[in-house]
Amino acid sequence: MAYARFHNRKGAIMVEFAVSFTLVVALLAAMFQIGYLFYVYNGLQSAVRNGARYASIADFDKDAGVNFEKDVKDVVVYGITDPGASDKPLVPGLTTNNVFIDQSNKDATNTPITVSITITNYVVPTVWSTFSLDGKPRSTFAYLGQTVE
Repeated sequence: MAYARFHNRKGAIMVEFAVSFTLVVALLAAMFQIGYLFYVYNGLQSAVRNGARYASIADFDKDAGVNFEKDVKDVVVYGITDPGASDKPLVPGLTTNNVFIDQSNKDATNTPITVSITITNYVVPTVWSTFSLDGKPRSTFAYLGQTVE
């Protein structure tokens, strides 16, 4: 008689395993994606902070300003001022187009007082959806460099 009770439960055990296995795999995948999102955000935060630190001491050419912006963007994305073709971004998928430099706070001689670096339109792909980071992370430093004529 006892055998008949357990014999009827074989199908139920398979169903319980399938449901619980699906939930466990979904939870593990979600934890992995959240961990990856934190990993990417931390990389972006470090890149922005290093770029803002570099921008705060780099020489500023008030006439052109183009070299200043290009160098700062390269430092944020690649970690160096003049990347080669073999250099890869510090954060996967980050380009210089994602880096916004705000140096609108200037003094009477058109030299920046502060320099802010912000990541814009950066998308982190995940399994189920994508996360867009626009305006974050951001770092602001006081400008301590000198103006080059």
